[in-house]
Amino acid sequence: MDLKLSSFNLHGFRNGLSMLNELCKTCCLIGVQEHWLRDDELDKISLADPDFNYAAVSSMDKAMSIEDC
Repeated sequence: MDLKLSSFNLHGFRNGLSMLNELCKTCCLIGVQEHWLRDDELDKISLADPDFNYAAVSSMDKAMSIEDC
């Protein structure tokens, strides 16, 4: 079995979801950047392929915080 890896910049989850779905069909491991999802939205990553496992973090909650302005 070949191990195929990919790194993909989504430029926003909605923008890159269809390509992420395609990558799931050919890759074993995908590093995703710039999903722009908040912590409470990270489960949406499973929409790309429900058979894929994922681990995700987000800095969007802090980036969108009014307290930091």
